[in-house]
Amino acid sequence: MAKAGVTSAILGGELYVARPDGKRARVHDVTRIARAPETAADVASLRFAAFAIYDIDGADMTETPAAAFEKLRAILTGGALVHPVETVEGNEAEVFSRYQAWVEAGGDEGHCRDWRQTRLVQDQAAPHA
Repeated sequence: MAKAGVTSAILGGELYVARPDGKRARVHDVTRIARAPETAADVASLRFAAFAIYDIDGADMTETPAAAFEKLRAILTGGALVHPVETVEGNEAEVFSRYQAWVEAGGDEGHCRDWRQTRLVQDQAAPHA
């Protein structure tokens, strides 16, 4: 973020473990490593997938979620340890098809092995209640 000239930011995202065996990490993997890492490799396996930017250098980004996500992408794309979540644009049929392939056929529990999630754009742009 420093390369992008950002001095402070509040991000929303998910801390996860990139397991060397390629299997889906569990919450206890994150908890164990965050509390008491056994090796440097444990610490190096932690990743953060950002899905929202709420504040950047003191500027509130909550009223413009689409612009905020574009800023998030611009700042974090290409990062190894901290990166934006993958997004795919498409219509309802395409979203459903991807959900079936990633979650139902893959046997995952709402997330895929690489931490993809499905969200509707109109839900992201709606004001919070």
